[in-house]
Amino acid sequence: MMKKNLTKAFVLGIAASMAAASAVPVLADENEISFAETAIFEEETDSSDELLIEAVGESADEITAEQIDTQAEIETAAEVSESEEGILLASQEMPILAAGETLFDAEKIDIEKTIHGKVKDDQDDWYKITTYAKDGLSYRVTLYNRTTVNNISFMIYDKDGNSLYETFVTRNNAPAGGSARWDFNGRGNSTYYIQVYYNNGNQTEAGYALHVTCDVTPDKGAISKVKAGSKQLTVKYKKKEYATSYKIAYRVKGGSWKYINNGSKLSRTITGLKSGKTYQVKVCALRTVNGAVNTGAWSGIKSVKVK
Repeated sequence: MMKKNLTKAFVLGIAASMAAASAVPVLADENEISFAETAIFEEETDSSDELLIEAVGESADEITAEQIDTQAEIETAAEVSESEEGILLASQEMPILAAGETLFDAEKIDIEKTIHGKVKDDQDDWYKITTYAKDGLSYRVTLYNRTTVNNISFMIYDKDGNSLYETFVTRNNAPAGGSARWDFNGRGNSTYYIQVYYNNGNQTEAGYALHVTCDVTPDKGAISKVKAGSKQLTVKYKKKEYATSYKIAYRVKGGSWKYINNGSKLSRTITGLKSGKTYQVKVCALRTVNGAVNTGAWSGIKSVKVK
């Protein structure tokens, strides 16, 4: 958890802003004192704070030459997609994450993982994310309203407490049974805060799901080893940052490429090949976010003669 030393004036400022009926902190403009000028942040991080990339792979260790991949559908951003509806439905029985009550005790969440919460009318929920190392990547925060209540809203702040958009905008309000989203370009290895709030004046509680994604393409694939066996070959390749899965392409030299989706694994044995034939193989890294697939460049081609 983040440790901080705060000046008295800063603490009083936060207390006043959190008491406002809108539940949205009052932020300093460019001519006033900023969070960074009134507070000293001392952050302690360790390896446990590093974000993990969720990767889903196949359970089988081998795949035959006849098994090829299928192309994933790209979701329509203009409306709630099937994957979003799945999150809404699944969230009805998901465990609730205990959120922080202020920016300073915000609960850390991982990019690409959906969390579920319940926000009260008189108390905000706070979360924080740490961006990937690369500067300028595009991040999307999506809030799903799981209930039939009126709008549940969210705000996004940088590490100094500055809002990334105006205090009130239509786009950050999720209607009953619907969703709202906001995209922003993040600084590398930086902390951003998400405030979820719900105002209706009757002290009720509203359920929601929150999901943060990053639009980034993995680096070029790299094969480390290809080994021939009896009517089979085994290919090994290097792990790539931001990748959620890998694709392998192979063919008899001069023939047509066949493709294998290999999940998150870094090796594959391909069986059912023809003895005495020379096969070529290449790999690429994939990143799948909300049904959309970003494909990295293919590796160089490696050749091997099957026994």
